[in-house]
This record gives sequence, C-alpha cells and structure tokens, in this order.
Amino acid sequence: MKRLKSIFMIFILSLFGIIGFNLVSTQNVQATSGGYALKPAGDSTENVNIDNGSYLIKGDPGQTVDLKLMVINKEGSTRNFLYSVNTAYTTNNGELAYNKSKVTDPSLKIQTKDTATPQNSVFKVPGNTTATITFKITIPKKSFKGYIMGGLALLRIKKRQREQSVLMVP
Repeated sequence: MKRLKSIFMIFILSLFGIIGFNLVSTQNVQATSGGYALKPAGDSTENVNIDNGSYLIKGDPGQTVDLKLMVINKEGSTRNFLYSVNTAYTTNNGELAYNKSKVTDPSLKIQTKDTATPQNSVFKVPGNTTATITFKITIPKKSFKGYIMGGLALLRIKKRQREQSVLMVP
C-alpha cells in the first residue's frame, strides 16, 4: 500500500512538472511550420485586442484599424512569402476552417477578405530575422449581428528550380 502511494505521488509530481514546464516554456506563437513562425504583433488597443494570440476587433461602422503580423524566418536565407486574408467557414464535419479566401454560402453576408486591404501581398523576410507586415481591416458599414471570422494564410513561395536532364552513356 505504501509503494502504491509512492508511485501515485511520483505520477502526480511528474504531471505537475510537465504542466509547469509547458507553461514556462510556451511562447505566444500561433503557427510554426517549415522553418518560420507567425505571431500577432503590436499592442492591444481600444479597438484591437491581441492578448489571446489572435485579433479581436471592435469599432464603429466604416472605421479602419491597422493589424500587424510578425513573421519569424528561422532559416538562414531570405525567403519570399504570400499572405492572404481568408473567410472562416464550417466544414462538412462541423469544424471551423480558414483555408478559403472566398466562401460560397448564401447566408454569409460579408466575406472577411473583403474587409482587408490589401487582401494579399508578397513580401521577403531575410534569413534569421523577423519581419512585420501591416494590413488594414475596415469594419463594414452595413450592420450585422454576430461575428465576422477569418484567418491569415501564409504561403512560402519557392523559387522554381530548373530541372536538368542528364543523359548517361556507358
């Protein structure tokens, strides 16, 4: 019985240790893939809240707010990226998705991409540095109930490499 209590205590302490380590070592980086990471940048204001790692925008109809996105290039070479603003939608499985710039849904009155300027852009980030891109979101003048949800997609643009054919003759 004493041994069972010891094993249980070790398990509980290990669990707290793992949770504590994860809390201490967690950064507010929203997405990491392919040698780069994304993070909302700037400070929270009266109109834009980024405290939870995403943008929550409030304002008056027609008001424009600036949003900043930090792109961290973890590779040693300069990389080209394309960002685009996408409209959120619900998949056939009932899950929230952000991978379409235009969503066809008759009940959807406002496309998120239509509120952004520019809707997409190509930019460069030098190796082992961070770049911040700024774009604008205009709050629709037409009144609506609920939330407009969307996401930012970032695509790394690879330089096309010419393939060479090699003919080997014995």
